[in-house]
Amino acid sequence: MTAYRCFAIDLDGHIHGTDIVDCADDVAAAREAQPLLKRHPAAQRLEVWHLDRRIAVLTRGRRDAA
Repeated sequence: MTAYRCFAIDLDGHIHGTDIVDCADDVAAAREAQPLLKRHPAAQRLEVWHLDRRIAVLTRGRRDAA
C-alpha cells in the first residue's frame, strides 16, 4: 500500500485540511479521495498527491486526472 496525501483547497488557494489514504495505485487513490471533498465544505477542490507528483484534482461535481 502507498500513502497518498489529499489537500482540500478553497478558491483562494488556501488549504483547509489534509487527509491520507493508503491505496494500491493512483486510480484507487483518486477513487478513495472522492468522498473526502464532502468533509471539507469550504474547499472547492481536492488535490491528491504521491510524494511530489500530483495524481488527481477532484472538484465539486467532477473528477479530472492530473
